[in-house]
Amino acid sequence: MNECVGNYLVNKWLSVSNENAKKTLICFPYAGGGANIYSGWKTRLPDDVRLVMVEPPGRGRHFGEPAIDDMNKLVSELQQHLDPFMQGEYVLYGHSLGSRVAFEVLRQALERGLPCAKHFFASGSASPAYCGLRKSIYDLPSAEFRVALGELNGTPKEILAHDELMDLFEPMLRADFKLADTYKYEQPLTFPCNVSVFAGKDDPILEENARHWLSFFESGEFTWFEGGHFFINDCTTEIVDKVSTRLALI
Repeated sequence: MNECVGNYLVNKWLSVSNENAKKTLICFPYAGGGANIYSGWKTRLPDDVRLVMVEPPGRGRHFGEPAIDDMNKLVSELQQHLDPFMQGEYVLYGHSLGSRVAFEVLRQALERGLPCAKHFFASGSASPAYCGLRKSIYDLPSAEFRVALGELNGTPKEILAHDELMDLFEPMLRADFKLADTYKYEQPLTFPCNVSVFAGKDDPILEENARHWLSFFESGEFTWFEGGHFFINDCTTEIVDKVSTRLALI
């Protein structure tokens, strides 16, 4: 069921702004994140772009519902909501886990006969041929898991320092990191579109693993950004400018 909230059309799974625009940008959040990651993009994007922000279970309007730690199940749930937007002039953007979810969403969409995206943005992620970070963290004991989250600098310190809040969020975070740390795709595959790979200079992900995204697309480019794994939060203006420039070409 959809409803209007401010300038957005929303349901539990998606927030959609500028719903009648010709072009569509579908954005997938990083582990632990939700649609709010991209909410600030709306005012920076061109007027002819519809912004579709994905909200997985376990957060936002899905808070209190179990997070999904199986990629096929997550993609299956997303399909019914995303298929109407994966038509015509659309592009996909994902950061970290979001890049991997976007990859699998596109792969399965093409298998079902949907048109390919006009462009793909893989941000802050190793290629699907590799598991997420250099070291899995989803199965660490609670204390070590929370330390690892703090080192990534993606979870607000106020939450990490609050045991009761962490007790609420930890199951969702573990599910997300299980997706990120265990999903892998190693079969030959070339999407009939181009890719822009964005990477943080201080990200622990190996450069060669990030650059490997290029092997899944017809062609592409690789761009460095200042910052660590969550450079998307510090370089928003620069990133949206690059996305907007690419959208103008489709």
